[in-house]
Amino acid sequence: MDATILQDVGPIERRTLLRDSATKTEVFTYPKPLDGKEITHLKDQYTKDAIEMAKHVERKKEFMEDWKSEVKPLTLELAQKMTKIRSRVEEITEDVYLLPDHDTSTMGYYNGAGVLVYHRPLMPDENQFSIIDNSRFSQEGTNN
Repeated sequence: MDATILQDVGPIERRTLLRDSATKTEVFTYPKPLDGKEITHLKDQYTKDAIEMAKHVERKKEFMEDWKSEVKPLTLELAQKMTKIRSRVEEITEDVYLLPDHDTSTMGYYNGAGVLVYHRPLMPDENQFSIIDNSRFSQEGTNN
């Protein structure tokens, strides 16, 4: 078989002659070698597309940084709320009032609402050393 046929006629007439002479046609995929001009054109297009893609990637990176900075506080808030829901407690930092109970040798921590929030054993320096309760005496040292 010849490598090329009907090269002396134009492309439209060549297609007509090939179609009329063929027994049938079908769609077929095959490798087509590229000439120098096609390769140069593809390289130019590749360069343009690569530059365009780099611009898109940079815009995406900037968008993602902005998005993360907006979403991070919400994510942290959601995590804190989920922790509270799971544990059914909330960490509170506030003034508490320490009241000793010498009968049980414990120190009670009470919040502003008067609710016991923590208790512990009395420290050695918090134990009552005298038998007389000094709280019954006024500041002037007289008995109420």
